[in-house]
Amino acid sequence: MSEKDVTRDGYGRRINYLRLSVTDRCNLRCRYCMPEGGVPMLRHQDILSFEELREVVDAAASLGVTKVRLTGGEPLVRRGIVDLVRMLAGVPGVREVAMTTNGTLLSPLAADLRAAGLSRVNLSLDTLDPARYARITRGGRLEDALAGLHAALDAGFSGDKGGAGEGGAGKGGAGKFTPGEGTPGVKVNCVLVGGFNDDEVARVAGLARDLPIDVRFIELMPLGPSANWPQARFVPAERVLEAVPDAVPVGASAAIPLSGATVPDRDIPDAYGGLSGATVPDRETPDAYGGLSGATVPDRDDPDAYRGLSGATVPDRETPDAYGGLSGMEVPDRETPDAYRGLSVPDVPRAVPPPDPGVAELYQVPGWAGRIGLIRPMGHRFCSQCNRIRVTSDGMLKPCLHSAAEIPLRGLHGEALVDAIRRGIEAKPEGHHMDASDSSREGSQSARGMNEIGG
Repeated sequence: MSEKDVTRDGYGRRINYLRLSVTDRCNLRCRYCMPEGGVPMLRHQDILSFEELREVVDAAASLGVTKVRLTGGEPLVRRGIVDLVRMLAGVPGVREVAMTTNGTLLSPLAADLRAAGLSRVNLSLDTLDPARYARITRGGRLEDALAGLHAALDAGFSGDKGGAGEGGAGKGGAGKFTPGEGTPGVKVNCVLVGGFNDDEVARVAGLARDLPIDVRFIELMPLGPSANWPQARFVPAERVLEAVPDAVPVGASAAIPLSGATVPDRDIPDAYGGLSGATVPDRETPDAYGGLSGATVPDRDDPDAYRGLSGATVPDRETPDAYGGLSGMEVPDRETPDAYRGLSVPDVPRAVPPPDPGVAELYQVPGWAGRIGLIRPMGHRFCSQCNRIRVTSDGMLKPCLHSAAEIPLRGLHGEALVDAIRRGIEAKPEGHHMDASDSSREGSQSARGMNEIGG
């Protein structure tokens, strides 16, 4: 199915992503997700069977859904979860099967899940303090979650659907990810909660310093138990950028060939190698632009002594970087990094976001192995790009996480099931109406908690 054949909702959005809850049960009791006494659980016969889940995915795929994410509750408590992954990964049209998990049960299953065709893992981790972790999860162990994280990395999740036999699994496979290029196979999700973990942002973000992962910070939503929490608990995502001041937005990931040269995004940073044999190192090195026809370009703090440039005039770096006279090349202001004129390439396109950026605004810190993401559900930052529908473990299609609308799917088959999913897509609202900046905010209209809907 081509992109043009993907079903659109009433606002023209292409819907190609299904979040599928496989259970309402969870081995943790996170404070913003469940009340302390827990919630009534569905009986086993009340949740969709593997065969019914497969039928829902088949029908959704016929309408253009290409990505399926398994959620809970906690999906790893569902018996036979590896077999379910293998079943869904084989559905024609499905290119990616992913999972959101708390990670505490992941360690012994990661390799088998990868071999079965699981593409990506998102792991929920709100703190790196063992006591805090036990408190917010009401009894969970941080060491189990971290073991799950490292097991996922060792299993080689890299974003594709190939199993172990196709080069997918294998220690260190996740390391193929490069910041600014594509999407990693392992992500960490951290919900920001004022007065609980907002003082730990830099520490949690630091996981991306050494690990090839995205660490994504999610604004708390007034849903379930948190609907009545005080205003101070709702922390804006900007707090992350304050805590990690060196983070810069991820720009273009695709390098443009300039007569064999590779000119990456200016934030990667400016290693403009391959220009008539020149090697131009990182501008923060500082500007020791060696290799230009034997030129020696000294420290940028002595910018005028550009010796040996075959008659070239290289002005003050603050002029800014108009390095004229280098074999006829004109390199404009580094703050207009796309217009590389005169380099035997007529058109160098502007920086574009990385493919499939999802709901997160992505940032990177120079030298880090991974990236930082901001997810702002309270800022309405991605409702206009929403591409998903949800199906609960008892077979109710939710066009929107925060809408009360639900469409029953259980008992439907064939065209009747396809038509019901199509109606759900067409019923998607334009957006939610929550606003955490308003102390009299309107909460989610959903009648279910996150454990019932799926995170």
